Amino acid sequence: MEATVAAQEGASSRPIPRTMAVLFADVVGFTRLTEAAEIETHVRLRALRVGIIDPYIISYRGRIVSNAGDGFLAIFDSTVDALSCAIDFQRDVTLKEASEPSHRKIRLRTGLNAGEVFTDEDGVYGTTVNIAARLQQCAPAGGIVISESVRTIVSPRVKMQLEDLGQLELKNLSQKIQAYSLRIAGAEKVTVSNSEVAKRAKLPSIAVLPFRVTDDSPEHAYFGEGMVDDIIFALASVRGLLVISRTSALTYRGGPIDLERIGRELGVRYVKSGNELADLGRSL
Repeated sequence: MEATVAAQEGASSRPIPRTMAVLFADVVGFTRLTEAAEIETHVRLRALRVGIIDPYIISYRGRIVSNAGDGFLAIFDSTVDALSCAIDFQRDVTLKEASEPSHRKIRLRTGLNAGEVFTDEDGVYGTTVNIAARLQQCAPAGGIVISESVRTIVSPRVKMQLEDLGQLELKNLSQKIQAYSLRIAGAEKVTVSNSEVAKRAKLPSIAVLPFRVTDDSPEHAYFGEGMVDDIIFALASVRGLLVISRTSALTYRGGPIDLERIGRELGVRYVKSGNELADLGRSL
């Protein structure tokens, strides 16, 4: 997952930098996994996001600012919260995937950096973001790589087993970056049931399906899509509520609507269609 640096054109004032922790995570071998079992991989990854990763990010007061099919970018005001979040979701994802064959396991690489960033309505950008993205590429499967700035901030408060990676030469960066690999001890050895993992950070979740119009006119279709976007945007602002992305819900644009089946496949409790709201709490 590549970081992009966007320049504000025509802005009336310069953006104000903020000191934040930036977390990049990406699925190891995503192309290989989807080539072998595309639908199953997407369903399992979505379940991990909804059931484990996103709830932890919200619980640790983080915010996801960018999503891709195989990764995401999140920002945190607290570097300690960001690292604690990464440790927790990496451990739980490992436990959740423990029963899968080694060639089918979904594992994440995570990079974490802290420093000045710039934010606007289009996302977050700056050198701090680019370094976090490059550190993620250096992380082992299921592991976390942090920068020296992160280590300096968190070491007085978080006990860590670190492997010194030295000064890394990162792509498109002129200066070398001191980095450390964080080992999450015992993740594979601990026996925890899937239900126990899911209960650790369970939050209400909802998917808004594409609205269906009564005719095929472009105007009605455009209006329906706009309504869905507005609803998703409004729901996403509700604190403590997980909202499935519009892209994931588009899969169900055609065909019969079976709300319980869709809820299971998306891993959500609530499903909103054009004229129905289903509470699937009893069936999930």
